[in-house]
Amino acid sequence: DSCSLKTILRDHSKGAMAGIVGKTNFTKKFAELQAQSIDEQATHFGRRFVFALGERYSDVFDLAKEFKAALEGDSSAKGDKLSPAGAAGLLQHLGGTRTAQQRKAELNDVDVDGDGMLSFCEFLLLHFKVMILKEYFARHNMEPDVDLSNKGIGVVGVGEKLVEELFNVPQGLDPELEKMMEEFSIEHAKRQAKIEALKAKVAAGGVKGMGA
Repeated sequence: DSCSLKTILRDHSKGAMAGIVGKTNFTKKFAELQAQSIDEQATHFGRRFVFALGERYSDVFDLAKEFKAALEGDSSAKGDKLSPAGAAGLLQHLGGTRTAQQRKAELNDVDVDGDGMLSFCEFLLLHFKVMILKEYFARHNMEPDVDLSNKGIGVVGVGEKLVEELFNVPQGLDPELEKMMEEFSIEHAKRQAKIEALKAKVAAGGVKGMGA
C-alpha cells in the first residue's frame, strides 16, 4: 500500500544519506591524513593495519624512504606528492608488471582528492591493496567480488573500500593494546628520525671514526 511504499522510500533515503555522510567523513579524514608528514602517514597506516601487516610492519617505513627518494628525483613533484611520471617510476622500481593503461587506472582509483598526484597514503592504499581488501571483505563477512590474485594488479573500482577500511578500527582491538601500539609507533618514528639524522651527518662527514 501507499504507507508501505512511503516507509520503503524513506528508509532507502536514510540509507543513501548515511552512505553519503560516511563517504564525506572518510574523504575529510583522508585529506587531514594527507596534510601530515610522510612519517606520520606511515605511522597511522602501520597502527591501523598492525595485525594484518604482521612481520611486514616495518615495510611501511621502508616504503616511506623509497617514496621520499622518488620525490627527490621527481622534478614535477608538488610538496610531498609524486607526479604521474614519478608515480609510474616508483611502481616500476618496486616491481609488479603493469601495462600503462593498468597503471593509469589504478592510480586514478586511489586518487582520493582527484588532483592527479600521488600522496604517500594513496600509494600505500595501492601497494597494500590486496591486504586491505581482504580486511574489508572479512569485516563485512563477504566473499571477495574482485580478483585478489597477482597482487591485485589491474583491479580498480575499489578506492572507496580501501579508504573506508583505512579509517576503521581493527576488530577486537583492546583499548590498552591500542595505547601500546600508539606508543610503539611514536618510538619507532623517533628511532627512524635519529637514524636518518645520523646518516645525514655521516654523508656530510660530520661523524668521525665510524669505521674504527
